Amino acid sequence: MKDYILSIGGANIDIQGFSKNNIILKESNPGKINVCAGGVERNIVNNLSNLGLKNIKFITSIGEDIFGDILFDNIKSLGIDTSYIVKKGTSTSYIAVMNNEKDMEIGISDMDSLDKNINIYYLEGIKDVIEKSKFISMSAVMNRDIFKYLIKEFPDKKIITDAVSIKKASNIKGLEKYIYALKTNSNEASFLLDKDINTIEEGKEAVKIFLNNGIKEVYITFAEYGVCYGTYSENKTFHLEVPKTSIVNTSGAGYAFMSGIIYSIFHNYELDKKVKFAAIMSMLTIENEEAVNNNINFDIVKNKIKNVFNKTI
Repeated sequence: MKDYILSIGGANIDIQGFSKNNIILKESNPGKINVCAGGVERNIVNNLSNLGLKNIKFITSIGEDIFGDILFDNIKSLGIDTSYIVKKGTSTSYIAVMNNEKDMEIGISDMDSLDKNINIYYLEGIKDVIEKSKFISMSAVMNRDIFKYLIKEFPDKKIITDAVSIKKASNIKGLEKYIYALKTNSNEASFLLDKDINTIEEGKEAVKIFLNNGIKEVYITFAEYGVCYGTYSENKTFHLEVPKTSIVNTSGAGYAFMSGIIYSIFHNYELDKKVKFAAIMSMLTIENEEAVNNNINFDIVKNKIKNVFNKTI
């Protein structure tokens, strides 16, 4: 059997509103509205599929409604294993309001069905699938009980996690030492460590704290200021500056970065290649109107890394 990633997380309908002007609260703001397939983990597996990595078994919940039909057809088109998708109840959804600088003002997520349907009882029934996976990609969208279950029942299984948001990061707070690779932004890292992390130096220090706490790989993103990162084996912390790019939509940048890390871990890239691969994934996504840039493929990323960082993959 080929090595495969077990991906556990949300697949939902994304509704994004882009304001043409400065947002005025409690008023109708003219702009543009997009509706598409989304969800943190669905976006990640979409990016991985675009890169040619389709050895993925995706565990998620979709509804018995028209949104569920759209989501299932979309996920199936990625060429990954959809055998473990639960179709029950209503579909999860997410609304994001983007300001006129293409950055998110506020987001609202409705993920109740995911928590109800992807529970410990369901995972107990597919323990062999979990055990045989190369590693688990699971964002902090999943509730704390799921993390604790996997940590207890599969102590040797690598878990790779995106903190997602300050609110969702509470699902992993205190459990960080059991996570193999963690990606956060500076706000999420501040919450997890109970200290302000605003500068690059503070970011590098935060990476060191996470590594000392037992995480093996840490990546803290600082938007246009780059990423602070490090691994337990190297016992050093680093900062990667990223070149400026034209911003069209920032909403998928973090998940594209996470996809690059997951792809790199699957292919056993060295640390420098990992972070540059992830940074280019993020850059190419920011330049795209959708949260996932479906024009990306491995060759495009490889050539961009060569042009931007003079690095060969």
